[in-house]
Amino acid sequence: MFCESSRERAHHFIWDLLEALSDPEIRRLYEDSDGLCMQHFFLAVGDADFRHAPQLNELVKKQIRGLQELMNDFNEFFRKSEYHFSNEPKGKEQTTWIRAMSKLVGHADLEETDETTDKRNSK
Repeated sequence: MFCESSRERAHHFIWDLLEALSDPEIRRLYEDSDGLCMQHFFLAVGDADFRHAPQLNELVKKQIRGLQELMNDFNEFFRKSEYHFSNEPKGKEQTTWIRAMSKLVGHADLEETDETTDKRNSK
């Protein structure tokens, strides 16, 4: 019962997102966000119809840019792991694995993040 309800709500929210992305302000806000996790991205692709072609185009472009950024950050992470470059300052590439997991399973579904660990340790 919970799974079915969750799926129905997800389809409803994806449909709302597809409709809302026709508004330039909503499109700008979406562009400034982290985008969709892969599960909801594929749900959006599956739910979209011919009327949503421009919105779907925006979703796909955003998804590709996000995945390319993750790939670049992973490359930088591994480069800085090599002996010759290990003394370089560490940057956002250090959290690439967390962002990649969030992209794969959704941020809300991650059990451990720096934020939740910090909250537990402060108690």
